[in-house]
Amino acid sequence: MFKPVLLCILIVTLCLMGGLTVVLAQTQSETGPTLSAILARGEVNCGLNQDLPGFGYLDPNTGEVKGFDVDFCRALAAAVLGDASAMNPNLYTTEDGLAALQTGEIDVLFHNVVWTLSEDTVPQIAYGPPNFYNGQSFMTRRDSLFQSWDVMDGVTICQSEDSTTTAELDYEMTRRGLFYQIDSFPTSEQALQAFVQGQCDAMSDGRMELELMRQSVASPESYQVWDEIYTREPFAPVVRYGDDQWNNIVTWTVFGVITAEIEGVTSANVDDLLRAAGEGDADYLARVGPGTARLLDPTLGLGERLGLANNFMAQVIREAGSYGEIYDRNLSSGRLALSPGPNALWLNGGLVYAPSWR
Repeated sequence: MFKPVLLCILIVTLCLMGGLTVVLAQTQSETGPTLSAILARGEVNCGLNQDLPGFGYLDPNTGEVKGFDVDFCRALAAAVLGDASAMNPNLYTTEDGLAALQTGEIDVLFHNVVWTLSEDTVPQIAYGPPNFYNGQSFMTRRDSLFQSWDVMDGVTICQSEDSTTTAELDYEMTRRGLFYQIDSFPTSEQALQAFVQGQCDAMSDGRMELELMRQSVASPESYQVWDEIYTREPFAPVVRYGDDQWNNIVTWTVFGVITAEIEGVTSANVDDLLRAAGEGDADYLARVGPGTARLLDPTLGLGERLGLANNFMAQVIREAGSYGEIYDRNLSSGRLALSPGPNALWLNGGLVYAPSWR
């Protein structure tokens, strides 16, 4: 008889040699405290911004809050309740939203919160995966010489005094061997005014913030915001620490809409990619591919591992769309008009990526 240690070694060896397939038993997740509360009340309590166009903006004409983050809350409601409208938007500042999350007033915070070590170690909160990649960049005049890093030598840069990334800007310019001058102003508005008046060759701020500034000036077409960023400032959803099931649901809903874009599944074609009546596994897999089948099918899907329906992503995509659709609807079009830049799929040179749905 094998001793336990020797038996474990033998099993691992056989697995590595391909001589034995081990299938770990998977059981449906027990319903955790957050999901239980959501199912009981019939809606997801989301913390959202109300004054950031493109992300979370309260329309004074309709009284509705709309935007990129709002659509991710809608996706979450579709995932757990089958209805994207079954979400309650709670409008906060960032600080108030984090406090509301800690006290249980909301289930998730989608609020342009930058994921950093300092934020991640705040008690009682945990982060999901980034759903938007921001970072410091430059705005320059379209007719200036300063259009890329290799011609930035001698540049004068406008920046607000309250910027938290001055050290990163100094480091980046020094690392590249570029001579530069930073002109600081009390506020971003004053820095922008100085830049527009020609006191500086470029302005540095967050890429998203710069695009909003560009659109606020006269003749915005005379300026451009670089796609390239020189700091890492990912926005990510925030949940309460300790509820692993809910964290997984939020995480894999975000990854699910990204996977939909990778697989080419959209709100327009999702129903065509469902299994047809009488269609067997082999024929269905041959028609849509394993990635799409695992995302959408009630038999081959994986939602039970989260405590949801196996095919929960079908309803999410039907109501909210893929990542690309959510981005285009809120950020590429309308007031913000922000090109994807780092928020393109990694296949297209961006940073957006999801682990395999398997």
